[in-house]
Amino acid sequence: MEILGRPAAALALAADQPLALVAVRICDVLEDGRSRLITRGLLNLTHRHGHDQPVPVVPGEPMTVRVRATVVSSGAPEPRRYQTNDRRARTRTAGAAA
Repeated sequence: MEILGRPAAALALAADQPLALVAVRICDVLEDGRSRLITRGLLNLTHRHGHDQPVPVVPGEPMTVRVRATVVSSGAPEPRRYQTNDRRARTRTAGAAA
């Protein structure tokens, strides 16, 4: 699988503070189980509607946000596993396991 460009993650979440930050990482899972960082993205949730006019977060209010990662060009021979981790510690794995 190849990853080229600027990947993004869509997250449905709620924050418990009026100021919050979300971090997303995309990692390559190696055959021995270790992972290698490919790219990452950060979003200050007060900037979820744009950077020109920050809007405070309403604690507990559900929202959907898009977190864009840095530009990446990565490819690996198949089969390969990739995982994404966000600060809420949920892990999602895509691709076939070796």
